[in-house]
Amino acid sequence: MKMRLHKKYLPVLMAVVLLSGCTEQPQEVWSLLLDGQSTLMSQRGEVIWQGDGEAVRNEWGNFVVTDWENEKPLQSIISHDGKTVWEGNAGEQLLQLGETLIAVQPEGQKWTLKTGGKSYRFERAEIQPSGQLLLCGLDEGGSVLLSSDGKEERRFSQDYLWAASGLDGWYQSGDVLIDDTGKVRYSGVQRMVGQGRVLLQTEDGYSVVQADSGKEQYTGSQNWRVYLDELQLEQQQDGIFFEVDGKEYRADFLNSWPYVGQPMYYMAQGAQEQVLWDAQGRQLFLRQPADWLEIIAQDRIACLEQQTLKMLDENAQLLWEKQGYSYVWTAKCGEDMVLCANRVQKPTIDVFSIEGELLLQELEVIYEITEHGVSVQKDGKTGILDWKGNWSCRWEQE
Repeated sequence: MKMRLHKKYLPVLMAVVLLSGCTEQPQEVWSLLLDGQSTLMSQRGEVIWQGDGEAVRNEWGNFVVTDWENEKPLQSIISHDGKTVWEGNAGEQLLQLGETLIAVQPEGQKWTLKTGGKSYRFERAEIQPSGQLLLCGLDEGGSVLLSSDGKEERRFSQDYLWAASGLDGWYQSGDVLIDDTGKVRYSGVQRMVGQGRVLLQTEDGYSVVQADSGKEQYTGSQNWRVYLDELQLEQQQDGIFFEVDGKEYRADFLNSWPYVGQPMYYMAQGAQEQVLWDAQGRQLFLRQPADWLEIIAQDRIACLEQQTLKMLDENAQLLWEKQGYSYVWTAKCGEDMVLCANRVQKPTIDVFSIEGELLLQELEVIYEITEHGVSVQKDGKTGILDWKGNWSCRWEQE
């Protein structure tokens, strides 16, 4: 059985539907919950798919939708404009690995990808920042690197590879590091430790090496450190230790935020202190820990402190603040980010731009956010709002 549009539900929906100004709009597809079922809806209010399973948008903007047949998953891929890209058989899993690359995994078997006149059976796939595709655990052994359009570029003898952090085209396999020519450059690898540096186990202890140049940065007995240009954080059994202005601090965890594929900021947080550095190890601020903190963009740091949503610059200077929120999360909106904040006084959500502009308010549920708007529940209605707060289509459910 193939994917169904579930037209039997449409008379019920139309009995309670209010189409509010469905003007001519792009055929953008949205996911939401309607009549207790997962639904894909066009901007004009057309039901593209509805079922008891789920619809999950992938990184290409398409939806992997799951129905059930004889207690087995029945999956299809629907494009962002409502067209069926691929229909699977019952029991198969589908995985989109590129604009035109769809891998299929029959029940109890390996994944299969057919491209460029070849068929690859593999255990694991990894999409590279360049768009290239790494397939590991091939039937015939080893791994293969494909271009973004599915052309074979390089073979590796190793069955399992991972992209090496901070080194474009380098891979780690077990305790060896493979360079961008496919040769093994280092063995005894423990892990990558930032900015293309590798931690190696030696006869006398450990060393940290700049992998591409071979320059040694550290030798000693410590087996875990984060290395930046001017910053070393040392992990011991009872935490991470670092110095600020000659004073030693202890942190419970370390976090980093990527920016264009490279770390932008590092933050260490303990019970009493929260420290932020930039990627060159320059200390930006030392402050009391916030309830929540996240880097939104370069020089934009959002945090929640005592029910106050704040936006700081990288020197911890206040840019704006909003009162009365219990929980905050971020969402991608085209090339920008937005902040979704739960109100303290009532169970609704406000949406802010990174400049502090209130974009939408008092939403009951948010299903999806895109650059064109938001699929939501609001005021007892379910539908699609644009960024001016106007309904494209809405349903009042009885």
